[in-house]
Amino acid sequence: MTQQLTHPVLADINALLRAADTDAVARRIAETLSQRGACDIQVHIADVAAGCEPDNMLVTEWQQRFEAPPIAESLHRIVVGATAPESLPDADITQTVAEALPKAPDGSQGLWYGSTRRAELQKADLSIPIACRMN
Repeated sequence: MTQQLTHPVLADINALLRAADTDAVARRIAETLSQRGACDIQVHIADVAAGCEPDNMLVTEWQQRFEAPPIAESLHRIVVGATAPESLPDADITQTVAEALPKAPDGSQGLWYGSTRRAELQKADLSIPIACRMN
């Protein structure tokens, strides 16, 4: 049996989410990455206080698209650490996280930005300035 080559990955995504959706999003991310061959999956989602990024581009895009500010949705940081097979490109990991997000009100993909890189998840990757923490 040939051993599959793997590497550590770290996805760091910002998204507009409802607090009530975070557990389901975390489960979908973990389940989908597992189905794609990743293991040792850790998903961390933290609400980021609006005062830390008052001019956030996701909030601005929401306002432009829906002609109102997000009410129930707030900015969340999603950090995913995993061991991924070499055959799974980093961009596909980012897309997997994005596809786990709830749809926007118009049915399009949820609003997000971020990327994935080859790195091991470190405690420092989860840090959010104390003034910016909501949970």
